[in-house]
Amino acid sequence: MKNRVVITGIGAITSAGNDAEAFWKACIEGRSGIKPITAFDTTNYPSKLGGMVGNFSPEKFIDPMKIRRMDKVSQLAIVSAIQAIKDSGLLITPENSERAGIVIGTAYGGTATTEEFYVGLLKNGPSATNPMLFPITVPNTAASQISFELKIKGPNSTFIQKEISAEAAICYAARLIMDNRADAVVAGGVDELNSILFHAYCTLDVPSPRDKKEEVFRPFDKRRNGLIVGEGTGILVLERLEHALNRNAKIYGEIAGWGMTGANSDVSNYDKNPEMMTEAIRLSLKSSKITVDDIDYINACANAAGLDETETKAIKNLFGKKAKEVPISSTKPITGDFKGMGGLRIITALLSIRDNIIPPTINYSVPDAECDLDYVPNNARKEEVNNVLINTFSNGGSNVAMVIKRYKPS
Repeated sequence: MKNRVVITGIGAITSAGNDAEAFWKACIEGRSGIKPITAFDTTNYPSKLGGMVGNFSPEKFIDPMKIRRMDKVSQLAIVSAIQAIKDSGLLITPENSERAGIVIGTAYGGTATTEEFYVGLLKNGPSATNPMLFPITVPNTAASQISFELKIKGPNSTFIQKEISAEAAICYAARLIMDNRADAVVAGGVDELNSILFHAYCTLDVPSPRDKKEEVFRPFDKRRNGLIVGEGTGILVLERLEHALNRNAKIYGEIAGWGMTGANSDVSNYDKNPEMMTEAIRLSLKSSKITVDDIDYINACANAAGLDETETKAIKNLFGKKAKEVPISSTKPITGDFKGMGGLRIITALLSIRDNIIPPTINYSVPDAECDLDYVPNNARKEEVNNVLINTFSNGGSNVAMVIKRYKPS
């Protein structure tokens, strides 16, 4: 009998709010944090907007002397992890620190710091390069920095797998608890937006406006013309159910199950065949021991840049007639789309269950015959929510579907 895995703490830093409740308020109000980018020059790019984190003050949480040796990705992840630990009420002590773990997903890590280090190396040579930058060029820096700050000594891992980075990290964290290798795990995802990544996205013609018209992030809409890139972090505290109950912790929800599949799509393109996406969803329902009739809300991966139509087909393939009835929304236009946002999407599912509210797909106004389901356009909807399906599909063909359910004593 595997241990049940519940979520007892949440933390978030986003362009739409610098804690989980502020982010959730923006979601249900349909208020986007996407704005013109001022952190770097976008003059030579057709895209000008981004979901940049604002008013972020890590010194309120971290010793300023430590901040000097941290990249932005680590700062975001640490503050969000501190928020999540505080929210959970979990106390890390020398006695339990080896039974606590950290698993973080990030697609890129601190690329701005990596650039700074290698530009210095090329320009000035090894003897004149700042050696303090080198240790923070590796992608597992954020997980390591969290362990230092929270004094956690158990399993410590980092997952790097494009869009599914955070989801893969959270699934692995849940498995650690299910297999009794940890009592609690801090898990989630983080990524930053900087000039290097923005240049790469624009060079690949990913962001809106791909049609050179209006720059708007509008998943499922017939006029969709690309995503808008964002940044941020969503961190969870996962616990073994008995561990959480023994300390009378509040429980946001339970990880019911998940499914993972691959595909043979090109490394830089999304799979146009919905078959393996459908299979990931089917496996998630099977492992959760529920049916399509039990799903109350689907938080979609749709990004207005190649996924929307295929994801719609994948849902219809498995759900059949039920597909027309289940509410679906993409909350990415609230924060901008970033690859390590899986933890943030699970937070959306948890708070949807807590408040019985389904967040909307904003900027939706022109229906598309190829995307003909209920996308909860523009306004949040009050409905009972007990089971949420979260779809995440990566270019290159990695697929994860997860089911988050309301906690009920067995």
